[in-house]
Amino acid sequence: MSLSIPVLVEAQNENFENNMYKNIITIDSCFKSPEATINLAETFEQIANSEKKQYLPLYYASYCYAINAFMQKDPVKIDQLLDKAESLINQADSLKPENSEITCIKSLIASARIIVNPMQRGMQYGQLVSQMIELAKKEDPNNPRTYYLQAQSLMYTPEQYGGGCKNAKPLLEMAINKFNTFTPESRIHPSWGMEDAKKLLKQCK
Repeated sequence: MSLSIPVLVEAQNENFENNMYKNIITIDSCFKSPEATINLAETFEQIANSEKKQYLPLYYASYCYAINAFMQKDPVKIDQLLDKAESLINQADSLKPENSEITCIKSLIASARIIVNPMQRGMQYGQLVSQMIELAKKEDPNNPRTYYLQAQSLMYTPEQYGGGCKNAKPLLEMAINKFNTFTPESRIHPSWGMEDAKKLLKQCK
């Protein structure tokens, strides 16, 4: 009986990975539609509920809710989505502490908080974005998403506050260089950002 346990565990792990992968590869197409993004977030939540020791479903669910927040115009709806995203990424953090990818999502959530009211929230959440990005760099200096997210944040910061294309461009170039040498831990680990970084760099030329 004991000999069959490793085989069973391996089969469960393979099923989990296959289930995750088939959803991860739909991310780019889903992000074109608010409704599809929410549906995908809920799918990852369902996986997380059945795989309570796995942090990646929580990570992706949080990522989807954060992206959906950027698609909304209603401030109340934005904060509700970000509260959900924050709760999920904190759960992921408890399973996988000091993880650069998780910290990147925290910075993304903080960025989305700003859009509710830039005048009132810009300083508070702008500082939090910077803190999370610097922490993510320390956790993994080779993670290209840290530089991409930092550049993205700078692009939407007024030039008088140190933002704009001029300051974002070197970071985008660094991000793309790191994307070119970055190898995800597996096919279901985060690998997003390269195409978006290229699009932003084009805008800066």
